[in-house]
Amino acid sequence: INSLAESIMYALLFVVLVVLFFLGRWRATVIIGLTIPIALIVAFIYLLAVGSSLNIISLCSLTIAIGMVVDDAIVVLENITKHIERGSSPREAAIYATNEVWISVIATTLVIVAVFVPLTMLSGMAGILFKELGWIVTIAVCTSTTVAISLTPMLASIMLKGKNLVIENGKIVEKKAAVKKWSYENTVVRLLDKIDALYARLLRVCLNHKKLTMTGIVGFFALSLLPAILGYIGTDFMQQSDNARVNVTIELQRGTRIEETLKTARKLEARFRELIPEIEIISTSAGTNDDASVGALFASTNNNKISMIVRCSKMYDRDRSIFEIAEVMREEMKQYPEINKYFCSTSGGMGAQSVDVEIYGYDFDQTSLLAEEIRQMINDSIQGARDAQVSREEDRAELNVKVDKEKLALHGLTSATVATYVRNRVNGMTVGFLKEDGDEYSIIVRLKEENRNSISDLENLTIPSATGAQIKLKELATIEEYWCPPQIDRRNRQRIVTVSVTPYDTSLGELAEDVKALIARNVKTTPGITVKIGGSYEDQQDTFADMGLLLALIVMLVFVVMASQFESLKKPFIIMMAVPFAISGVILALWITNTTLDMIGALGVVMLVGIVVKNGIVLVDYINLMRDRGYELNEAIALSGQSRLRPVLMTAATTILGMLPMALSRSEGSEMWIPMGIVVIGGLLVSTVVTLLVVPVLYSIMSRHGERDKEEEIRHSFIFFDMDEDSVYDSRVNK
Repeated sequence: INSLAESIMYALLFVVLVVLFFLGRWRATVIIGLTIPIALIVAFIYLLAVGSSLNIISLCSLTIAIGMVVDDAIVVLENITKHIERGSSPREAAIYATNEVWISVIATTLVIVAVFVPLTMLSGMAGILFKELGWIVTIAVCTSTTVAISLTPMLASIMLKGKNLVIENGKIVEKKAAVKKWSYENTVVRLLDKIDALYARLLRVCLNHKKLTMTGIVGFFALSLLPAILGYIGTDFMQQSDNARVNVTIELQRGTRIEETLKTARKLEARFRELIPEIEIISTSAGTNDDASVGALFASTNNNKISMIVRCSKMYDRDRSIFEIAEVMREEMKQYPEINKYFCSTSGGMGAQSVDVEIYGYDFDQTSLLAEEIRQMINDSIQGARDAQVSREEDRAELNVKVDKEKLALHGLTSATVATYVRNRVNGMTVGFLKEDGDEYSIIVRLKEENRNSISDLENLTIPSATGAQIKLKELATIEEYWCPPQIDRRNRQRIVTVSVTPYDTSLGELAEDVKALIARNVKTTPGITVKIGGSYEDQQDTFADMGLLLALIVMLVFVVMASQFESLKKPFIIMMAVPFAISGVILALWITNTTLDMIGALGVVMLVGIVVKNGIVLVDYINLMRDRGYELNEAIALSGQSRLRPVLMTAATTILGMLPMALSRSEGSEMWIPMGIVVIGGLLVSTVVTLLVVPVLYSIMSRHGERDKEEEIRHSFIFFDMDEDSVYDSRVNK
């Protein structure tokens, strides 16, 4: 929680600095910065209305939203400042500049809404996690758009200053202040102007060599897919979290006395502290207080089992991860011949990951034997597998009391009566409570240990009949000893035993594929036994399938939104070409950072569809506007690119820097959200660079000279009169 709150503050700082760098006006920075608290307050009102709280999901949503809520205000205000620089008064600039871009601003917001609203309709684990995220981001961006086309131009008209114009020799010229050696205008503005001009020249070169440009871009896309095709990018359900805790379970040889078990536990504690100075606390428990009696038959713990909870220092206070520490423990426990099995669990909750081999079958012996064989094969053959364990415990001795129903009926007894009497004498019966110093203790009555510690003792238990006669249990029933599992698990009404294995230094998907291949090669099932792969891997496959369907739905919705805005099918297609290059960026970012793609990362991929098309919409809308003003096709594209480069870079930079604290976070629990930050930054970085080239070139390829002449003829027939200014405005030049 603290990490995400810190990420929000850093994101806020980065966004403000980006705006200040590009616009160079503190007043403009304040105007855009106001969008963030307004959007956050509205998001908080939503949380209050639905009874939610500030939790990991809601704070992550706000971190995502911060970089996006300023985008609309940036586009509007940047256009206003451009008009002011051309000589318009702040009021005129606010009106006409907003009028130029407000439709594209609303369209980009509708695209984001089309991406995030479907998240609120997901089912399963993804639905639980992402419903609140979908609503918060949707509400925040809708609020920011409303602010951008109303409050932002109003504040700009009041707070921004126009150029100081004077008349000299009958001409209107700008009266400039004395030129300083270093000033924002002298350095940053000149640099940005040079970048704009350089980009315009690059666009003209690309437009003159369309085939070469497209070949190069397609070649880059094909090469970027190689890491995914060659299997360098693994898949997980959720990233494992370093929660500074290791749960160790140790099983010694059956029949080991409690004294020997405790000796082993003390030796391990001493060795762990020696090998791992990061340890703060070790909590150890072993055996059961009733193991020597018949009562142990009804318990699940034994004297040959040790359970340890090892707590280490916080993640940011040590050099080794908790997974490396757990591996040190495993290597140490290998050295002890008395240890039969050992397991080290490092994750709990949503971070727990496992590949489960599920074995269905009625026969206990066959399924238990097969489970043990698979466990051994996994341990021996798969390098990235750890803690392979069988869910069914070893068979244990049980006593089966078989009653004779005829004898019971003769004495007026029932099976339930006999069972209750036996249980109360062995396990005990709660007969009252003792209150002492505010605490309450149960009073349990049962036979002394020496009177209930053998089968003959149980056979001599007396059962009172309905007539008051005392009858020995052996006269009513026979007691047999047999071996069986302490617990029988079922799924879909079938008996199941599971072999669970967790990944170490490998991804969940790679481990699952290795396990599948191992079983396919070496396991031959008999009739009545079925083997399938489940666990977190099954959840991962289901979630990825849901995400794939959601991605297809969102792509369709985004296309529909853009088609309705541009009244064309070509223009949305051109803009959507930015999406494949976002996938290229995702693959390269995951490969370079050695990060696996999990459910949160997959959500980042879905989000990118809406984020990356925003810049394309702004660019294409402005090209259309320039063509309507009579510019030739390629010239309109080059001039639009030069004009829109700055807002495109600003919106991309704010989103990237807004996600940067999330991607770089190293605090506790941050592993959950790091993949989303990496995916969004990588995808947006590559798609922004490529979009600035591929969208204009594709626009040129798919457009025809003179295709907008019909609209131009219609516009020629209208002249608008502004009654307040007593002047005529021609719609062709928006004035």
